[in-house]
Amino acid sequence: MKTMPPAVSFLFFLLSTSSFFSSVANAARKAVLDSEGKALRSGVQYYIVSTIQGAGGAALASRSVEKPCPKLVVLNGNQLGVRVLFYPDYNETTVYESTDVNIQFVPGADPDCKTSTTWKLDDYDPSSGRWWLTVGGL
Repeated sequence: MKTMPPAVSFLFFLLSTSSFFSSVANAARKAVLDSEGKALRSGVQYYIVSTIQGAGGAALASRSVEKPCPKLVVLNGNQLGVRVLFYPDYNETTVYESTDVNIQFVPGADPDCKTSTTWKLDDYDPSSGRWWLTVGGL
């Protein structure tokens, strides 16, 4: 009986196990769930609210004379906040845990400030070791 050369058998091993590991990885992915227990869907409008009752929902910081075009994403007193859309960085219709995702306020642009309402991590604060959540992303 002939045996396969080592390079061919290694290639066969890689091809046969890569599909197995790929299917295991896909099965292990967990969808982000909304408040009704349904998977978060790309392009569907949602409200982001605090789990603490009465703490409010996600919105832009309030406008002021000093900051007519605020960039910070905050919790406001309105329980619902502002509607958002989720767009994964991959061609999926479901948003999964531990994956990159773009979050955008609806509407997608601020007409007064001419800026994107897509969220981004910005302005790292070394004293606290935290990032600020702002708008102006791509």
